[in-house]
Amino acid sequence: MICIPLMMATKFDKLTGFMIVLLGAGVGVMNSTVNPFAIGVAVDTIKDLRIETSVGDGLVWRIVSWFVMTTASIMFVMWYSWKVKKNLQKSVVFKTMEANKKFFLNEATEKIEMTWKRKLTLTVFGLTFLLMIFYTVG
Repeated sequence: MICIPLMMATKFDKLTGFMIVLLGAGVGVMNSTVNPFAIGVAVDTIKDLRIETSVGDGLVWRIVSWFVMTTASIMFVMWYSWKVKKNLQKSVVFKTMEANKKFFLNEATEKIEMTWKRKLTLTVFGLTFLLMIFYTVG
């Protein structure tokens, strides 16, 4: 619910925000580099067959495939979004553009101030996330 209003506020259509979320999540899961659920379960299954392997095996290939697919997805979304920004009539959802603007871009604007508590919370969250990734790979 953040990407669609953000994209509409910057004169793109709602499909652009929708594609950011769907393609981003799809490519992320499809090319898991450190996903403990997908990679970890696969490694545990192989170990049951008495084949010695670890979560780090194949990491280079997973990173390369993630990079290629992420780059392709970003390029596709950018191509579509700039095409729509140049000419709104080329949007797939052009017929509902005015109703979408009313729904997603209402007059309520609330400015959220970044206090030291919020900054600290985001920092701790980011460090915890990085620690989780390094722990999973290692």
